[in-house]
Amino acid sequence: MPQGITALIMYTKISNLFLGSNQINDQEITEIIKALYYNKNLKGLFLSGNSIGDQGALVLGEYLASQNCSLKILDLSKNKIKDVGLRFLFHNLTTNKTLEVFDVSRNYFQFAGAGILADCLRENKAI
Repeated sequence: MPQGITALIMYTKISNLFLGSNQINDQEITEIIKALYYNKNLKGLFLSGNSIGDQGALVLGEYLASQNCSLKILDLSKNKIKDVGLRFLFHNLTTNKTLEVFDVSRNYFQFAGAGILADCLRENKAI
């Protein structure tokens, strides 16, 4: 699946991409994120209900911190992200200036994840 998706991302001017409930895992999201570096038009990425875990969150976090990130909406709800992955994401969100909507609800993070989220929101006023 990622090969067709990556071509779509790299060679079209789509603004929203809905990939919910496609069983996308950490390896597949890594390939998708690599393609995002070539697309400055994508504003919404909807990945709800997949199998993205901490490794995928690390790659997503690196993309969110990059100058290439144009996303305004990122939906990661109902994945397999734990506290470690949440920390990667939120750490990188402190420098992101484009993201306005960020959904990580219904993942596997614990009470510590709420503290990580609070710290992030104090530093990033755009979300």
